[in-house]
Amino acid sequence: MKKTFLTIIIGLTTLNLFSTQPPVNFVYEEVVEIPNVSKDDLYQRATSCMVSMFNDSKQVVKIQDKEAGKIVAKGFIDGTYRQLSTTIEHGFEFELAIYVKEGRYKYIVSNISHIGCTNPRFTYPKAGGLLSNGEPDCGYGMSKMMKRDWKKYKEFAHAEVEKIVSIVKIQMNKQSETEADW
Repeated sequence: MKKTFLTIIIGLTTLNLFSTQPPVNFVYEEVVEIPNVSKDDLYQRATSCMVSMFNDSKQVVKIQDKEAGKIVAKGFIDGTYRQLSTTIEHGFEFELAIYVKEGRYKYIVSNISHIGCTNPRFTYPKAGGLLSNGEPDCGYGMSKMMKRDWKKYKEFAHAEVEKIVSIVKIQMNKQSETEADW
């Protein structure tokens, strides 16, 4: 019995060690090398990436500078959260920037902010603000936000941003149509 219990505890501890944790400041960034790919081709891939990620890339793309090799977009993540018998709808805003140079690109996902309830029937949850904050902007308390909820929102946002990062990496490694024509 003790052996089984010990095995379970070690297993759970090991799982926890290998689970990905969000960065402390909730800024996700990485420089990725793609040898022998020109800056122009990488810029084209970044443009395609934005188009595939967002329904209307023209509304979300805030900066598009081919000379500087820079595209910056502001995105939105929809979320739902079950609390007792109620499903609470809330959302997050974030900024995605992709910078390109010869043979490499850099992505940055930052300014991830909990904007609160997206359903007008509810006033909860209040807007928590930037996830990099230790506490939500609205504060803790019964009519504001519970600590467990703030933690769950951060975990949810982390999982969603990890998906966004995966999409960026897949799209940036994909040859554009103009590259494939050769």
